[in-house]
Amino acid sequence: MAITLIATAGATNANTYPTLAEAETYFESRIAIAAWAAATDPNKNISLSMATRLVDQQVLFRGWMYDSDQSLQWPRRGVIGRTGNYLTDNTIPQFLKDATSEYAALLLTEDRTIESGTKGYDRISVADAIYVRFDKYDRKKVMPPSVWSFLKFYGSRIGAQRRLVRV
Repeated sequence: MAITLIATAGATNANTYPTLAEAETYFESRIAIAAWAAATDPNKNISLSMATRLVDQQVLFRGWMYDSDQSLQWPRRGVIGRTGNYLTDNTIPQFLKDATSEYAALLLTEDRTIESGTKGYDRISVADAIYVRFDKYDRKKVMPPSVWSFLKFYGSRIGAQRRLVRV
């Protein structure tokens, strides 16, 4: 099924941050992009839409949505950029388009949202008791570190916030 990308900032039906053309421009300056280069435009569109959805699900961005009716988390108001100035609040910033493009290319090689067997376990045994040891280095996060490096200045990972519990 073909997906039509809608990258209009603040649109109620937007489904991607970068357009396909913007993603292609991003990859012109990247190396080792065989999966992206080999993919068809329909598959690139699917991966851009999925990457956008995953970014929105996994990051709690600073500021607040520009319009309460928009379908995506961006554009946003009240977000300070790396230089200390406020980002333009009615556009999609370049860092977000680049992060989404990077994520989309990685999704073309591997669906990081599915579980696979015992991957992530270092040892499983049954003797007197059941013993499970997780291998923290083997388990992949849904959001790759290369994508998070684009986004970490502008928000926090959902589920990574520390909560204070008073007793």
